[in-house]
Amino acid sequence: MNRPLHLEKVGSGSAVEGTFVSRLQVGSLFCFGKRKVRRVAEFVDSVADARPILRMDEQVDIARLPQGDVAVDQFRQRQAFVRHDFDAKRKQVLDEAKATSAVGICGDVIPLLCVRTTPISQWKGLSSAQLAYACVHGVFLASRGVTGPRYVIEGPHGLAQALGQPIRIDWDREGLDVFDRLVLKSYNTAVPGQASIQCMLELRKASAIDPAKVERIENDTFQDAYDFMGGGSFGPKTNVHTKEDADHSLPYLLAVALTDGDVQPTQLEAARIVKPDVQTLLRKVQVKPDAGFTARYPREAPSRVTVYVEGGKSYTHEVSSYPGFSSQPFTWDEVGAKFDNLVGPRADGGLRRDIKSAVRSLESIQVSELMELLAKVRTS
Repeated sequence: MNRPLHLEKVGSGSAVEGTFVSRLQVGSLFCFGKRKVRRVAEFVDSVADARPILRMDEQVDIARLPQGDVAVDQFRQRQAFVRHDFDAKRKQVLDEAKATSAVGICGDVIPLLCVRTTPISQWKGLSSAQLAYACVHGVFLASRGVTGPRYVIEGPHGLAQALGQPIRIDWDREGLDVFDRLVLKSYNTAVPGQASIQCMLELRKASAIDPAKVERIENDTFQDAYDFMGGGSFGPKTNVHTKEDADHSLPYLLAVALTDGDVQPTQLEAARIVKPDVQTLLRKVQVKPDAGFTARYPREAPSRVTVYVEGGKSYTHEVSSYPGFSSQPFTWDEVGAKFDNLVGPRADGGLRRDIKSAVRSLESIQVSELMELLAKVRTS
């Protein structure tokens, strides 16, 4: 097998979720079939070993990768090493027959997008982890001789037939330019809603808006955000009572952003969700898809928020991205600040510094060293 399995999202609202089994996921999992990984650097090397799957070669235009990003800097260093080290290590990967079985097995554990439709359950947050677990398990099985389906995509009753449309991939154009499009969340919610929250917070900072005097809020956004979080094809988003409801509801998120000035774990606690102020305000939020914004996505993440208040006055603001988006990547200091904010009282300042230092030294430390630090974080 000399081609990567790369199943991109077929379309908004399709029957199966997002990037079903990514090249990076499958390629990196291949390393578990033949070796024990003790160093994080060895894991990265193992991903490089799967180069027939990942094609980490000349198709990556290093000059186009964002500057100043720690992960990208490490990728540059690893790629330089990969070019010289790949041939010596490739024999440690699963052989062709076992690799084919591993990919087939992984392709048979595709999650459904229905887990993110209203009403949303706690399984929503576990589904992707279950997929990763199932793929690791599948690779272990394949490494021990368990065979997998050969034509999971194009075969009878395969993925293409299940979706009712062909899956065409131009293998000669496949590369790793997805590094240019990686994003990190600024706020504790689904990715499609990040820009709308950022827009509301910037508007709140620039304007003295009293939430109690708001008559209505309009949010114009791209189609995926509307479908996923605004009341479109994934279902209504104003009946909000749980964290799972809240973090996928733009009406709630915009209301609590205006009221509290942030959207972090505190804003998704049950006691906050049920308070009358935010429950009343969220019902005044209307989310609408904008064709122009949809055309600009995913190169940009455009959003516009307009707040109408008593007396006929209104406030409008528009953004095209948010901190953590591909065009506005986090710096290391911003990543560290987010970590400190999320960990909070579960780890003292010294432990947080040690964890951040370990993460920044992933190329050289033992995996066990990082795990020992993480084990010291309090769970409550």
